[in-house]
Amino acid sequence: MTDRNTAWPDEWVRAFLRCPACAEAQMERRGDAVVCAACSVELLVSERGVIEALPRRDDDAPAASRDDESLLGVTKVVKAFYEEHPFPNYDGFESIGDLISRASRSVYAAMLDRQIPAGARILEIGCGTGQLGAFLSVGGRAVVGVDMSTASLGLASDFKRAQGLKDCNFMQGDLFALPLQPESFDLVICKGVLHHTADARRAFASVCKYARPGGYVLVGLYNHIGRIPTSIRRWYFKFRRQEDASDYVLRQITESDEKARSWFYDQYLHPHETRHSVDEVLGWFRENDLDYRNAVPGIRVGQGFDPSIRIFERTEPGTRLEHLLAQVSWLWTISREGALFDMIARKRRVTEQDGRPS
Repeated sequence: MTDRNTAWPDEWVRAFLRCPACAEAQMERRGDAVVCAACSVELLVSERGVIEALPRRDDDAPAASRDDESLLGVTKVVKAFYEEHPFPNYDGFESIGDLISRASRSVYAAMLDRQIPAGARILEIGCGTGQLGAFLSVGGRAVVGVDMSTASLGLASDFKRAQGLKDCNFMQGDLFALPLQPESFDLVICKGVLHHTADARRAFASVCKYARPGGYVLVGLYNHIGRIPTSIRRWYFKFRRQEDASDYVLRQITESDEKARSWFYDQYLHPHETRHSVDEVLGWFRENDLDYRNAVPGIRVGQGFDPSIRIFERTEPGTRLEHLLAQVSWLWTISREGALFDMIARKRRVTEQDGRPS
């Protein structure tokens, strides 16, 4: 059993949390809870060291006092799905060395590790089982991982405890109502999450407020063109609910039936997903005072994925025609792994400087 007093240390509580009721940043540790000094609202810390911060909704409350019903409905369905099917799972990971070894073989994960400096404050929204956050925290970065799923966060916390990781902590929360201080993170990561919400545009706006001025936002979404082959297979699997060799990733997974099943459910049996374009995301950046920096893969014709690029430095976004042609080309590249594309932006500040998160 985790010592709840070792999770969410006092300096993290002061640096990152604010009261969900009165919005004051006067939270402090008291026993097995984090308490607001201004209004005494409590956030419980579970036996696994996870802050339980899902907003409480009274089913008898009048409709005018509730969150938007469509948001609430999708959130409830998606949460139930991930409680039953945590993604990704840790099957096959025995130590932090195993995690580092596998993450380092991922060119993209290794690139993030090289370019995000030690000491950076990172918020990962939709962290799932926390594998990316755990990997990045090993480099001396303070990582807060947020997810809705108790099952996923349980796996994340168990791995953290077993490996003695100190620089990552986890919270169960809804991205539309997180008890976190605005503008308190150097980098906000939200990969593979917003397309599972009822309103991805509104969700993105909610995510952006946690990045500090001059900080960065990295968002990963399903592409509306590159996702076409997966959408066709989703229709096929409605009638054949089992894994087979028609999926590229499933053909690569040989060591774990559980890992294959986790991928299959997330890609083909998920209850809600939307698909998005490069130009749509660029519009979100403008709406939220963000400047485009880079993308993985590149969003201009012929860019592809270059592991030597510095993804936090400014690049030109190109034209709508280039975006269209690049996205069509993704049918032969990223579509085989789900067509998730990442775009990186920087929150504007008075004195603009190029460079990495600092």
